This record gives sequence, C-alpha cells and structure tokens, in this order.
Amino acid sequence: NVTVGHLIVDAEGYKMLIARGEALHIPDNIPCEEITAVVRFEPPIKRFLKELIKEGFAHHCIIGYGDFSEELSLIADFMNIRKVIY
Repeated sequence: NVTVGHLIVDAEGYKMLIARGEALHIPDNIPCEEITAVVRFEPPIKRFLKELIKEGFAHHCIIGYGDFSEELSLIADFMNIRKVIY
C-alpha cells in the first residue's frame, strides 16, 4: 500500500491531496525511464485523473510506502488546509 500526497496553493489558500493506492510492478516495456511508481487507485483511473485536474493537482506528487492518510489528514486539519481525499 502507498499514500500519494500533493500540496498546492490556489486562490482560496492551501489544498492537500491525500490518496491511498496500491503500488504495482513497473513493466519493463514502459518506454519511460523516469517512472518511479505505478499506482492503482480505488476510483477508475479516468475519473480519478479528471477529478485531480479539476481540483488543480498536477501529475507530480509524493509517494510514501504505507498508509499515512490519517496522519496527513490530522496535519491538514491542524494547519487549516483543505483536503481532497481518495
């Protein structure tokens, strides 16, 4: 299991992405040497990406191995940061 996080700032202030997923094996035939993780998320990927783009998040993010969603949520609450949780 992995936790994906991203912190952005928009017109309303800071916003944090917190998403749990499953790290998958990176196939050898992917023609990109810069991929550090392939992650499966609960929502279907097209819907997930559409919602991320709508929320303003880019495709670059931080990945932590393990479930840190509760800790990130507590930090966001303490710092009064809006959360987008998957």
